[in-house]
Amino acid sequence: MQYQSFDNTNGSSKSFEKLVCLRIPELKGKAFLDVGCNEGFFCGYALHAGAEKIIGIDLSAKAIEKAKIRFPEVQFFNQSWDLLPEGQFDVITHLSALHYAEDQAALIHKLVNSLSPDGVLILELGIASGSESHFVKVQRTIDERFFPTRNKLHEILDPYAWKVLGHSVNQAGDPIQRYVVHIRKPRPYAYLMMAPAGSGKSTITRKLFKQTDVVTLSGDLIYSQISKRKHQVPAALQDLITKNYKSSSINQLVQEICETGQLPDVVDLWLSLAQKQDLVLDSYVPDEYKSQVTQLMFAKGYFPVQLCWDIDQSLSPGAPGNLYADQYKDFLTARSEQDKHSVLNVKRHAGPLTRQLLGYHLDSPQMGEIFASNGRVRISGWALSASVPDTPLRVYLQCGETRTEHQFNKNRPDALTAMFEDDIPDYWHATACGFSFDAFIGEQQCDIGISLNNVDIVIASLQALPNNELTEQNKKHKSSFFKFFKL
Repeated sequence: MQYQSFDNTNGSSKSFEKLVCLRIPELKGKAFLDVGCNEGFFCGYALHAGAEKIIGIDLSAKAIEKAKIRFPEVQFFNQSWDLLPEGQFDVITHLSALHYAEDQAALIHKLVNSLSPDGVLILELGIASGSESHFVKVQRTIDERFFPTRNKLHEILDPYAWKVLGHSVNQAGDPIQRYVVHIRKPRPYAYLMMAPAGSGKSTITRKLFKQTDVVTLSGDLIYSQISKRKHQVPAALQDLITKNYKSSSINQLVQEICETGQLPDVVDLWLSLAQKQDLVLDSYVPDEYKSQVTQLMFAKGYFPVQLCWDIDQSLSPGAPGNLYADQYKDFLTARSEQDKHSVLNVKRHAGPLTRQLLGYHLDSPQMGEIFASNGRVRISGWALSASVPDTPLRVYLQCGETRTEHQFNKNRPDALTAMFEDDIPDYWHATACGFSFDAFIGEQQCDIGISLNNVDIVIASLQALPNNELTEQNKKHKSSFFKFFKL
């Protein structure tokens, strides 16, 4: 009995109506396979549509014989679908025949495996009623066959990208509705968040993907790693990032990467880090280059999904740029010239160092510190001698005729390491070399010094002055003076 219908031959199947329902994609230059091809109707359509490679297989020798006569340009084989033709196909059709398979799920998996990376399997099948995930035995006019419920079909197709496109043409003798389903191999997803810094990308990433296996790629982190040569990238990209990377100006760096044509190299690195797994990209990309990112990722086998949101302002304050910092500096300078409060003028002295006094450092006060009205000043620092001194080191403050002496009272591992590196004398392991005390001074000049074996070494002079009397030279005076002598 003739199954498929042609222009001059009527069969039991409404082939032209079914062709409309199948929504077969563009076939020009593609490879096409019809599994259960009957008399070759759809292989003939593929020939008409310009397919480059066309194969039809069917278990009926009589149907294959008719197909060969009608379409001699097509390859037809009288064989079971247990053995599929070699190679990959851009479009595979399996129509009104799945219910004949002994293992329907296994057949679907086999057909999908024969697809090219972007190929589509067009499945036409009956779907039985029922809420459970199982096969239902259906009494047809000619026999009994098993059909999947919708939940069962969902279970079988779960590993793939698929969509039920709608109803197909019902077959006489079948009591259930037939449907058309398009099935594709899954691509890993690339969720792209490419908004500027401070727009909420990192927060959204944490909220949406924290409990998933999706690989998270932080553009800021990756650019930092490239600057430290932790990734293998082309030399031009490495040079650009090494010279221009600053954590405060990632947007400008990315703009330059894009404008110099090196965005494809960055995308390649992102995808190599994802290793063909689903990924979420948290990285700024300028608007005019976002489509290039999606195209590159699709070409590399990913399904890019761009996440976009409209907000009027940043969700977090951005760091001020150089312009704002310079403007604020000018603002402070103008105020400083008008302020009447007193500040500390700190003159640090490169006093004589001997083999007895190896080094010293005054941490505070700093040049230009506001001088409190109560005259209270915090004085701190450290000093080290080469060997066990005859008398302990002391720090003194000389204000006019008034002199006060203070003991060293703080451990300073940083000073010991700076002076002795790894060979720290036992004495200094157990002896404090740091000092810190509060002193009350007036407006007269006071000297801070180190006393070692009755020898006084002045290391700094302090004096409170009106703010506007500090000279420009003093304002620029280096606030941290480190004096040491190496044996």
